[in-house]
Amino acid sequence: MATTKMNLPIEAAGPGTSAIPAMVNTAGTNSPVPGYSFTIASVQAIYWHFPIFYYGSGNLTLNLVWYASGGQTTGNVRWDSQIMAITPGDAQSLETDAFATATNTTTTVNGTARGPTKTQVTISNLDSLAEEDCVRLKLICNSGTLASNPILTEAWLTFSDS
Repeated sequence: MATTKMNLPIEAAGPGTSAIPAMVNTAGTNSPVPGYSFTIASVQAIYWHFPIFYYGSGNLTLNLVWYASGGQTTGNVRWDSQIMAITPGDAQSLETDAFATATNTTTTVNGTARGPTKTQVTISNLDSLAEEDCVRLKLICNSGTLASNPILTEAWLTFSDS
């Protein structure tokens, strides 16, 4: 059994129609840092749409890399994730299918100011996921105790190919 990794480019994520986080491009000392800036005080979400290849069975793990925009070294963020999976040819509409129940993880911020924090959200409600399904992945910044906005800079999925 091998683990497959699937990159989810931040630039490829799309906002919904409401509760939209800001896309930012922070000027770093040596290079820009693009990402989505979520507001802790409100529930905001972004979405990825993709076909899934090499999926065998089992849960998906959504890996997130983020940092505190204000340089905080204490506090936490709760991330929720959910998917919908539609097999081409099924009698289901891409526009009306519902998301499976969300799963969540709360992670404490990195102890270094603006240092990257990794969060892993195990997605166990798979909506009958199968190879080559049309997948909609929703990431929600739900709450937290962080004093500034978390900025999501990287995301990828891992899953079993057998």
